[in-house]
Amino acid sequence: MEKLPEKEFNEIFSLISNVPWLQSKATSLVFLYNNCENEEQRKLVIDLLRRFRVVDSREIDRIGEMIADKLCKEWNLNAGNSYIISVSDETKIDGGQGLLQQIKNKFAKYEWSNENFISTIGQGVHLVKDGEVAVLFDDFIGSGETIMRKYHWFKNKLTILNKPNVIVKVLSIAAMEQTYFELITRNVVLYSSILILRGISDFYQTDTNHYLQCMLDIEKGLEEKNKKMSLTSYSLGYKKSESLFWFEGNNISDNVFPIFWWPFKKDKSKINTIFQRMS
Repeated sequence: MEKLPEKEFNEIFSLISNVPWLQSKATSLVFLYNNCENEEQRKLVIDLLRRFRVVDSREIDRIGEMIADKLCKEWNLNAGNSYIISVSDETKIDGGQGLLQQIKNKFAKYEWSNENFISTIGQGVHLVKDGEVAVLFDDFIGSGETIMRKYHWFKNKLTILNKPNVIVKVLSIAAMEQTYFELITRNVVLYSSILILRGISDFYQTDTNHYLQCMLDIEKGLEEKNKKMSLTSYSLGYKKSESLFWFEGNNISDNVFPIFWWPFKKDKSKINTIFQRMS
């Protein structure tokens, strides 16, 4: 690990001491810290990392219990007429399928079985019967673009299949708060266990634009292209989501500020990023 002046070392040591999940990422943290151009940028990075919401397997267990109770007690769903369907595509493996696998056993106390959980949206639309309930599941709702595209595809497919009476709801473990309420105003029946505030715009009540510009200045040190991806499209996170959220051990969402996961510097050298993202 690169040596740091005493003041900077103490700042990073304090951060790691208070944010346990960063302990295994110390080298990446120093790399990011050293790539900040001034004290203000470094303070912003440290503040954001202090507020990063990380969900581990123990919390997933607790959230699974909450979800099962919500769906079965408040939504009054039962094993005889309900399916929870991952919005994953047939040809892709994603984190949503894994997390659905982790929480499904919490429904056992309500006498649900494996048949109530479907791993892809393409299977689900054919298996659900007219008059039953389909709960579309995604692990994290960021901008809302993906879940709404899948939601409309599913409903349109039901129309084609002559299933007009299927009730469609949406479930996620976490969602950006702003998106969550936008979807509700669009009459989507939705439950998310965790709501995430925007890391800058919802936190800094004054000088918001100043802090946003500070982040944009940090982004200037990143290469514009990454394979087929353009940094411009992911500035401040996809659709400017400003997300600070991670399922521990999983792919980081592209809604997260790119300084934490974008893999190349302006000079095209590789970055030892805090998070990895496979796109």
